[in-house]
Amino acid sequence: MRHGSTLVELTLALAVLAMALGVTLESMVHVSSYGGFQARQGDLAEQSRRLAGRLHADLANTAWFTSYNPSTKRQERIMPLVLRGDASGFGDELHFLRLRSERSVGATPDHSQVAAVDFAREAPTPMEHFARARGVRSLLLNPAWEPDQPGSAFAIPTWESANRLDFADAQDLTKLRHYRLVVRPDLETTGRGVLLREYRDGTKGPWITDERVADNLVAFKVLTNRELPSLHANQLQVSVTLQADDPATGKRRDRLQHIMIIAMRSGFSE
Repeated sequence: MRHGSTLVELTLALAVLAMALGVTLESMVHVSSYGGFQARQGDLAEQSRRLAGRLHADLANTAWFTSYNPSTKRQERIMPLVLRGDASGFGDELHFLRLRSERSVGATPDHSQVAAVDFAREAPTPMEHFARARGVRSLLLNPAWEPDQPGSAFAIPTWESANRLDFADAQDLTKLRHYRLVVRPDLETTGRGVLLREYRDGTKGPWITDERVADNLVAFKVLTNRELPSLHANQLQVSVTLQADDPATGKRRDRLQHIMIIAMRSGFSE
């Protein structure tokens, strides 16, 4: 009777075991890769959702602002202003003004927020709170308006500012709060773009970063009805492309493009 195994049998057994381990490891790699892919897709989708919410909240609360140009003898758009980025950057830069509520005057955008009630998490609000709530007003009436004066504005928009303005100063760009959305490179980590919202009071002085809106940008483009005639005068088309890389190799793995058409509040001219 023979006991033990021959060298050939051991070799065959080890070969079969190696093949089984190889198949198992390959399956685990595929599962891990798929899990990473799903996680990156989820991160991009969440960033896209937050970005869309911020853009709609800001741009839907603004208006296109035009002024008469004596040299061209026509009304020309002042705001929102789109500055085209060069080929080496991540895209465009968007400047805009925001309409404000009656009481939203503050030194910073945080101080200018309108009070809101979170019905999902807060206790029921007594009805008298609503009765005493201040209304939202985005127009200032002209106290000197006369119906027989052609060209005299009956009302003009109330824009955000650090101080309360009267009718005479309400369209003075040097006294209004200016916002811009600008993409800056993240040189320390990803090398891609970071979309920032910045503001300043007036037309001079440094811009102050107010909010980091989104990361992982590779393209940010804004179109008006000048570039895209199918848009209405009160619409902007914003195209944002986000990218997530494979952390193991650093190579591009996933991209997500979000195209939004946002309607501004209304149009005003002077």
